[in-house]
Amino acid sequence: MRILLALDGSPSSIVARDLVAGLAWPAETSVDVLCAFHTPADWTGGVGSTMDWAGDASDAMRDGLERQQRELAEPLVAAARHVECPVVEGRAADAISDTARERNVDLIVIGQRRPQRSDSRRRIGACRAPHRRKETTR
Repeated sequence: MRILLALDGSPSSIVARDLVAGLAWPAETSVDVLCAFHTPADWTGGVGSTMDWAGDASDAMRDGLERQQRELAEPLVAAARHVECPVVEGRAADAISDTARERNVDLIVIGQRRPQRSDSRRRIGACRAPHRRKETTR
């Protein structure tokens, strides 16, 4: 089995990671821990700037994400999972769908970013991060 776990460092993505690390999977299961990033946009329209620095910024962002990603993947490695950590440049939604297609994954796991609703539009299997209730004073 091949699992794609999209991580962005948010509390809900950490809950999703811990869920994947804690469940029993077939012995040959591998987990791809995906991170995606955007390079800076040229908002000047090319006036007065050639954006030569964008390549350096992209490399620095990729290097930083790769380090962070290895740390985030440690619980999966500790759970004796085969782990790969692709870092992809682009929109997160595109990176997830493209990587899933390219790697022929069986399951995509992501954390839930929106508050869970109490109506019929709930997502099955969503991983919410625990949160505290605000206490009101009278």
